[in-house]
Amino acid sequence: MRSKYISGKENFILDTLKSDPSRHYTADDIYELAKKAKFIISFPTIYRRIKMLISEGVIIKYESTDSDKASFGYNVNLIDYKGYHIFCTKCKTLAYIECDVVDSFSFHLLNSHKFQLDKARTVFYGQCEKCST
Repeated sequence: MRSKYISGKENFILDTLKSDPSRHYTADDIYELAKKAKFIISFPTIYRRIKMLISEGVIIKYESTDSDKASFGYNVNLIDYKGYHIFCTKCKTLAYIECDVVDSFSFHLLNSHKFQLDKARTVFYGQCEKCST
């Protein structure tokens, strides 16, 4: 079976997401970054590549309950990444944190309840320091 050819422009999307696993990008963000890098890439191409990468489990789609724009990030379960997601419901910022307490809780879930926490899909909702003051 012949594999599908992936152009450099399409690889740009994965390379962008892999370059900093702590960041998430919307399709608009990817389009603007591609434009800055002098890649001419259409939104349909961006969405097709994202859809394919999601189906392969390489990237994860994060949907905001307060916005119609999803963001996409590299699947941190594929690397030894220690961060967790936090989402500010006020300013809509999705970020990573490293936290020994959450690591301990994850360890507890696994050992006491035989439940493996999926770091890439775990999101804590609340308000960031800037928005809560």
